[in-house]
Amino acid sequence: MDFELSTTQYIITFIGVFVAGLIDSIAGGGGLITIPLYISIGLPDHLILGTNKTVSSMGSLMAITRFIKNKAIVWREAGISIFFAVIGSFLGARISGVLSSHYMMYLLMLILPLIIILNKKLDFDRADIPRDLDLKTVVWRTTLIGLLIGFYDGFFGPGTGTFLFICLFLFLRLNPIEAGATGRVINFSANVSSFIYFAFSGRVAWELAAVAIVASVLGNYIGSGLVLTKARHVIKPVFNFVVVLLFGKCIYTLFGA
Repeated sequence: MDFELSTTQYIITFIGVFVAGLIDSIAGGGGLITIPLYISIGLPDHLILGTNKTVSSMGSLMAITRFIKNKAIVWREAGISIFFAVIGSFLGARISGVLSSHYMMYLLMLILPLIIILNKKLDFDRADIPRDLDLKTVVWRTTLIGLLIGFYDGFFGPGTGTFLFICLFLFLRLNPIEAGATGRVINFSANVSSFIYFAFSGRVAWELAAVAIVASVLGNYIGSGLVLTKARHVIKPVFNFVVVLLFGKCIYTLFGA
């Protein structure tokens, strides 16, 4: 690692990444906390994305393991979406080299307030949502979700897990626990290739990552436990928090200093 951190900065990083892992395992959006955190402590630009992917991936494994153990992941929907999310992510990454991400931020500033309004009407308390979709409908919806959310992840990225959650809940009728768990494994799978690339290209600050991974794993462990046991109490407020945070990021990036 070509920079030095104080003990205080390590502590701040640990706390911040823990909170990010907690939030990420519930409703996605952990990167909205960790990216600004890494910037604030002076992590070199070329190490930020790689370190973030490495830390969040390790934390995600903890949450996914708990979800698998509790049979919360709907594998049919997950499998189809994973395949097309990888394709969408690749296309998004290619397009991002041509178009500015500012276009996406302007679009999000229109969409996010609508999502907050919609969220107030969503019944996240229900665990018995009737899933009466025929196979053809499931296939084309999971395909479209994978492509669009994967494209967003490759093109822009922040809040991908949150958008996956809302799409799985609304369009595939997964209950809140299933939507959170299935979205988590889709998001993780789509990010595996980029994680491997960063890890083997020297773009990870491993000393910092070692501390952050512990925090992320702990946050994801507690967060996934809350989803499995207290979903009705935690999902909606955390979801709203992430959406507001993403909206704030867009405003700051477009109009801030």
